[in-house]
Amino acid sequence: MVKETDILLTTKDNPYNPFTEYDEWKYFDEKMKHYNTEAYIAREVGMLDPDISDEALAHERVEAFKEIIRINDELGLDIYTMISREGEKLDPTPSVYLGQDEVEEISDTPGEGPAESPTP
Repeated sequence: MVKETDILLTTKDNPYNPFTEYDEWKYFDEKMKHYNTEAYIAREVGMLDPDISDEALAHERVEAFKEIIRINDELGLDIYTMISREGEKLDPTPSVYLGQDEVEEISDTPGEGPAESPTP
């Protein structure tokens, strides 16, 4: 499980981790591919209360990441993914969210994907 504060949005073709190789990641994103991911995120998140907590801000950002991924997938673009601080790709589907601040990692083993959330 990964905390929401340890998640960023990236493109699937960007070989750099925005947590650990930010300058390279940003150069690839903006100068080489012209995605401008940070500006896209800012447009999706919008204006927030300046007194928002770090945890609430992280939650709003992850929700924006999921919306960006959903929109792009619906358009058949398959460009964006979420990435953890450790460089692991994360599943953006709501069923894998275990709480407001945790996300499961994607399993590369067939049949061992994220568990379904229990129904209330």
